[in-house]
Amino acid sequence: MRRTSLFFALLLLLPRVEPCFAKFDIDVGGRANLEFDTHDRFRETEFNKELVLDVETERRSGVKAVADIRMTVESRNVRLRELYLDYKNDAGNKFILGQAKKEFGLGWEFGMERRLALTRGLIYRKLGDLSYVGRDSTGAYRVGGKEPGDFTHTFSLHSSEGLNAAALYQLKRWLDEKSFWTTYTLLQTNQLSDSWSTSWAQAVSFAAIRGAFRIEAELFFGKDYIETDYQSRRGDPRTVYFSALSFGGAWQKHELQPYFRGAMILHDLSDLGSHSFELTLGSRYYFHPRFYLGGEVVFVRSNEQGGSATGFDSTSQALFVLRYFF
Repeated sequence: MRRTSLFFALLLLLPRVEPCFAKFDIDVGGRANLEFDTHDRFRETEFNKELVLDVETERRSGVKAVADIRMTVESRNVRLRELYLDYKNDAGNKFILGQAKKEFGLGWEFGMERRLALTRGLIYRKLGDLSYVGRDSTGAYRVGGKEPGDFTHTFSLHSSEGLNAAALYQLKRWLDEKSFWTTYTLLQTNQLSDSWSTSWAQAVSFAAIRGAFRIEAELFFGKDYIETDYQSRRGDPRTVYFSALSFGGAWQKHELQPYFRGAMILHDLSDLGSHSFELTLGSRYYFHPRFYLGGEVVFVRSNEQGGSATGFDSTSQALFVLRYFF
């Protein structure tokens, strides 16, 4: 009860806190998040309350500092998720240095406010297990425009506490201000228990908004270095490659926005029986453009094959959230 009272007290204080930051040319945004999650085929439940602050300084001589702070009530945890310097020159090119996102795919390129579904989904769980997405030490350079027909190039280097190092190239083609194609190429070195390995992954994504309709599609292909090492220890020296595909859409009708997303992962392209399917159905109801109640149901079905280090169990999950962005 005390933790919940503290959470709502912080919400009430936010309108008073932001003008104080304004005196120092600091902008504060973020979100308040209440989540009720039931998973493991609806047998287990969790209730989470968190507050996320996005803090930005005023850009001076082309430079600003950005921080992302997450406060979770249940665990009494305050975590600095992102902290980086953002330099932008007169031509609009940007350079980022610090702790930031590894933007491999729409799930990590879009923030929570712009994401299609409430959760990133099964594919990004697998990419996270392989450290192909996440937050780590980053140096990134972005050049190009955002007008229809323009290309945007992003080159970035990443390091995660000495466990892996990666180089990522992102090429984006703008069709209009709300529609684009993106290709991603990732090269990475990984530290395993007693050795180093090299891996790579590629992806293509498409996102478009046409009136009340929104469509997203993604295709991934790459090396599963964890499964490769696991099979090697069992006497199988082959390299394991995976592929994944997702397609989703949403429809905005006044305050209501229903959506869907389907995804498939082939965990081992040499064994097509090793696969997982995911279906996500959900909707948001907007009380205000920045305040909504959302709910989604996720069904995951995987084959029951042993001898794998990176497969997923069949499960079902329901998530209900109340989110306010400020």
